[in-house]
Amino acid sequence: MVQDDDGFIWIGTLSGLYRYDGSNVTRFLRDPSDSNSLTHNYAKALTKDTRGNIWVGTFGGGVNWHDRIAGKIRRVQATVSEGVLRGVNTVKLSHNKEMIVAAAEKCIFKISTALGVVDSFRFPSTPQMINSRVSDFLEYENDKFIVTTTGGLFHLDLSLNAAERIKHFREIQLPPTANRRLRCIEKDLEENFWIGSADDLLIMQKKGFGFLSRHEYDTTGLLKNSSVVKIMKDSTGRMWIGTSSGLFVSGNRDKQMQHVRASAKPDSISSVSGLMVDHLGILWVGTQDNGLYQVYQPDITFQTIAGLQNFSMKKAIRSILEERPGVWLMGTISGLYRYSFSTQQFEVITFAESKNKPMLWCQLKDRNNGIWIGAMDGVYYQPSRESKFMHFQHDPQNEHSLPFNIIGALAEDEYGNIWMGAYGNSRVTKTLCYYSPVSKTITRITGIAADEKPSPLPGAVIQMGTDREHNLWIGAMDTGLYSYEISGNPPPQSTFTHYAESSAVPHKISHGIVSCLRVGMNERIWFGTVSGGVNMLDIKTDSVSWFTVRDGLASNLVYRIEEDDQGILWLSTDNGISRFDPSTKTFTNYDITSGLPTNNLTFYSSMKCADGTIVFGTNTGDVVYFNPNSFKNSLNTQPAVITDIRLFNKSLETGDASPLKKAAYLINTLSLSHNQSVISFELANMDYLNPDVFTYAYKLDGFDKNWNYVSDQHSITYTNLDAGEYTLMLKQANHLGIWNEKPTLMKLIITPPWWRTTWANGSYGVLLLAGLYSFRRYERRRDRLKQEAEFERVETEKRVQQEFSRQLIETQEVERSRLAGELHDSLVQNLLIAKNRSLLAQKKLAEPETVGKDLGDISSVLDEAIEEVRKIAHNLRPYQLDRLGVTRALQALVKKVDEASAIRFRADLDNVDSHFTAETGIILFRIVQEGITNILKHSGATEANVVMKGGDKSVELTITDNGKGLADASAATTHASGFGLSGIEQRCRMLKGSCKVVSGPNNGTTLTISIPTEKL
Repeated sequence: MVQDDDGFIWIGTLSGLYRYDGSNVTRFLRDPSDSNSLTHNYAKALTKDTRGNIWVGTFGGGVNWHDRIAGKIRRVQATVSEGVLRGVNTVKLSHNKEMIVAAAEKCIFKISTALGVVDSFRFPSTPQMINSRVSDFLEYENDKFIVTTTGGLFHLDLSLNAAERIKHFREIQLPPTANRRLRCIEKDLEENFWIGSADDLLIMQKKGFGFLSRHEYDTTGLLKNSSVVKIMKDSTGRMWIGTSSGLFVSGNRDKQMQHVRASAKPDSISSVSGLMVDHLGILWVGTQDNGLYQVYQPDITFQTIAGLQNFSMKKAIRSILEERPGVWLMGTISGLYRYSFSTQQFEVITFAESKNKPMLWCQLKDRNNGIWIGAMDGVYYQPSRESKFMHFQHDPQNEHSLPFNIIGALAEDEYGNIWMGAYGNSRVTKTLCYYSPVSKTITRITGIAADEKPSPLPGAVIQMGTDREHNLWIGAMDTGLYSYEISGNPPPQSTFTHYAESSAVPHKISHGIVSCLRVGMNERIWFGTVSGGVNMLDIKTDSVSWFTVRDGLASNLVYRIEEDDQGILWLSTDNGISRFDPSTKTFTNYDITSGLPTNNLTFYSSMKCADGTIVFGTNTGDVVYFNPNSFKNSLNTQPAVITDIRLFNKSLETGDASPLKKAAYLINTLSLSHNQSVISFELANMDYLNPDVFTYAYKLDGFDKNWNYVSDQHSITYTNLDAGEYTLMLKQANHLGIWNEKPTLMKLIITPPWWRTTWANGSYGVLLLAGLYSFRRYERRRDRLKQEAEFERVETEKRVQQEFSRQLIETQEVERSRLAGELHDSLVQNLLIAKNRSLLAQKKLAEPETVGKDLGDISSVLDEAIEEVRKIAHNLRPYQLDRLGVTRALQALVKKVDEASAIRFRADLDNVDSHFTAETGIILFRIVQEGITNILKHSGATEANVVMKGGDKSVELTITDNGKGLADASAATTHASGFGLSGIEQRCRMLKGSCKVVSGPNNGTTLTISIPTEKL
């Protein structure tokens, strides 16, 4: 495994090469048809060169490399004198960082930047090398190698002697009990070579190549009979050993070997095949059978002060206090010690009043820089460095003495009173008192509990603190948490509020034994327990919540709590140190694998210095300290990375013909044309501690006004950007929620279409001038033509009107002739017959029977005459218009025609009577009548439809037939087509409407009439 300069993790496997970016995995395989693919799928060895390229040693295809700029695999056509290079076990960067050195079977060779072999060395056929192969090598100086093989350990010197290259090769004698099957080699900070064999670890000195005892590092024999496969040195100098039976680490100071286990599956890290530390300090562990594991190596340096073992028989640090910058006071059960950073020496502090070294429990520096020390035999007070210690003890005869000699906690209130908590038990009724600097006396507190009767009072007080509301908070090892109100000076006798594990108490906590207490920011009280994790009391809501190992805490036994300047909690436990972020409710844990000297810290001792440094004591006599502020700042550098650029959801490939000239994660300028309008950017989260939680912000400067904040989404898409220059700005928050305020920048250029380029704009200016001139000429010609057209239109309208008037007169004459004919042929004839019959009847008055018959005939003739008059009147103006309205009159008309003709007529008519008057209604009636008449005379149709729809703004009338149609529908309404359609058009104009005819040969005819109702 290896991490490149852009943050990608590269993993070589039996089945190909993989690249991981926190979100996606890209696989590289052999493709016989693609020269930009691996030569073999077994990627056995990886390394990175100074240009950021990744070199791949394959077990069956020689050496390949990944071109960082192009983002593609390149093949190395390397040969050696014995033939083509194939099986490669190891690739490493040379000592001078100018070449790649690789080991293949029985030779070592170098590859230059020109990708050709510049030097190779084949091992001689010694008895040890006949059936062995090179497994690993280490170039400890330029051209000087220690080579591990399956047949032993060898030294190779390729140093220069004048103009000739001399090759020295010799076997290094191993200890008699050492296994000759060697697997790997690494060098530690002390210039020792660590060599892994098939069943043990060997340690060899550089000078003289003599072997050291492994037991100096592995005192418990953890590595004995283990096949050591991988050895790696991290940036702190610790040595990580991957074996067939697990992962081990050796510290760079005490050299103590530790077995590293996975928290979820303690025995799962076995058969280790690869080790790597990434940019964030995460240790990546590859295994043969159980996949890949992460061991977090924090980007923080835990520093240790050692040496109190020489002063304290019990070793444990009981209390720590910053006397002044660079000088700390450390209390133990065997006395007080001063440590100076300038001299790195301890000084024993004596108490004149005590014959023996006092057993110390707690320390406090008051506002006047006075030192207060709680001990097994009372309280010691030193007003200043020059003064002697004053000693306060319990006196049964004195009410103003300590209530109990064992003092477990000290605190100072805002009035300057020093509060002292006795480490007694709940049966002691007076375990709390305070010293007044004004009266110079001690006052005992006899309080009662407000929630319980009878109530246990705080007994074994372990830690105290005061809040801004004048409350004293007390953590007791035997009875839980208490608050006590301090509302004045001197403080009055008050009541205790009790927080206990008992369900009978309103304020329930996770465990009744409180081990530590810290008054924190935002009105919160934090307190640890011995098996219930850490509790948080919100003063505002008076509610308690807690966090345990289920939430990520290293252990449910919390020793001490410190809060840094950002409100982050640091908790010491019996399983290392936990960092807790209250805003995200997330834990980060640190143990011996993170640089701690031990996982088991201690009760009682912790401190926050004036510069923010946090200090914890341990059970081994060491003191661990670190600055969380530098830790926070050091995690703000992870950039946002673009892994892919897509156009219309298709990834861009690098190449001369592509807008992408190099890999997406290296691009700083991208130029696209105006028609490449849908562009997407794929992002990766390379904060590998929590890659599933991805929070970033982006802004396209020149388009977006504000930053866009996104969570759990990996792509950004823009569409239809205007031509111009933009800058895409990206920034990312890490797993702690800390933003990298230095954004990743990429310039995006959208080129305009050719018609919006500079030369096109110049051409437009010339064309504009020419156009203005042409337009002026066009306007003059248009005005002339318009005048001519207007004259022609008026003349045409005159001709049409004259023709319509002529046709109307002719129609009227025809109508008059028809009426005259009807009157003459029918009505007059019938009236004459009636007259003659009456004359005959007069002559036959004497003949009653004959007269009666004649009168009957006269009556019949008169009936016929009356009917003829009705017909004539109906043709002149249908009576239904006045009696029924225009809609029902039209319905009657269509029905009558349907019954009297061979053509099937259908009507679908809305009631439009409200839109028409008597005068406009007869016009509409005549339009429909004329349309039906045209169908009957000329269409040759079998079916016809009359549809009328009334709306708020218009009446739409459609008359259709399936007849033979018209040859020229566009001329249907002109005078050339006869009076029928022309008359319809003229009547439409009388109604302010429009008329349209759609027809064609053998396609029938559709007459559409639109009459605006607001103009009727």
